[in-house]
Amino acid sequence: MGKVVDRCVTIGYLCLSAVVMATLVAGACENPPPSCTCHDADHRLECKQADVFPDPVPSGVTKLIIQDSTFLKIPAKLNITSVTFIDISNTVIDDIADTAFANMDALETLIINKNNIDILRHTSFTGLKSLKKLELEMGRFTELPPAMFQELPALTQLSLSHNELALTDTTFEYVSPDLEAFSCISCNLSMVPVNIFQEMENLDTLHLNKNNFNTIEDKSFTHLSKLKILGLDSVGLTSLTDFTFQGLPKLERLRLSNNALTEIPTRAFHDQGDLKELYLEFNKLESLNKDLLEWKRLRHLNLTGNPWLCDCNIKWMSDLHYDTAITVRCANPEELRSYSVHNATTNLQCDTGTDSSTIVLA
Repeated sequence: MGKVVDRCVTIGYLCLSAVVMATLVAGACENPPPSCTCHDADHRLECKQADVFPDPVPSGVTKLIIQDSTFLKIPAKLNITSVTFIDISNTVIDDIADTAFANMDALETLIINKNNIDILRHTSFTGLKSLKKLELEMGRFTELPPAMFQELPALTQLSLSHNELALTDTTFEYVSPDLEAFSCISCNLSMVPVNIFQEMENLDTLHLNKNNFNTIEDKSFTHLSKLKILGLDSVGLTSLTDFTFQGLPKLERLRLSNNALTEIPTRAFHDQGDLKELYLEFNKLESLNKDLLEWKRLRHLNLTGNPWLCDCNIKWMSDLHYDTAITVRCANPEELRSYSVHNATTNLQCDTGTDSSTIVLA
């Protein structure tokens, strides 16, 4: 032991770091709980088909992954103080003890997906003052107590996808103002409550795909002035207004695919000066107004799968980027059916002296 100390004095900090790191790695893999395996490289403890929650975990473990467990409840006052990442997925867990996470000040990521949890209480996440990412996907709960979010002051990412939720204007009244990303894909939402996002002023990304909106009330997103990504694929939208997206000046990516839109109002995107990506594929659009936005400013545009009426009103589409224009196919008139807009323009002439929809086949 004396030689090790002498050597450390000689090379100083580097030797001390090596000893400390060796101790941590060794400690991480000493006596792992039953059904668990320790991985040195990333200080990860992985447990499969465990019948009890692994507590305590070996010292040095910072990541805990529990899959296919058979225990039903996350127990109270877990003594896991060094862990920063926990993933509890594909389990039969149906309850979380009120003080389960009370001693986990260091925890930054908590994933509890595909479970049987049918109720969440305002005390379910007490103690998680440092938690930044929370995923609660594919559970059985239908409501979120607003006070639950008071226990999560550092939260920046929240995913509640694949739950049948009843959200109200007050659901997120205590959510962290630092929240940057929210996902509620396939949450069985029939509407967007007008004021639901009013506490999310720093939100950057919002995914609401695969719900059942049909329409979205005007100015529903007006509180989200910093939003850059909005996903509204497959929500059953049949119409938009000039004010649907009002208050989203920073929006860069908008997804509206697989809906039932028949038209886009001329001023629908008048607030979106930063828009770079627009996805409108597989709607029921027959035409688009050339003045809807500055089309050539977009770096990605998808218009495929719509029943386009290839008349003079959409001839301007032939000037779009070739990769876009070649994929836009005519549904009507019959003589141009299946032509790409790009190729149809070789057979389409517009007589400027008559109505703009006049077609003369060359």
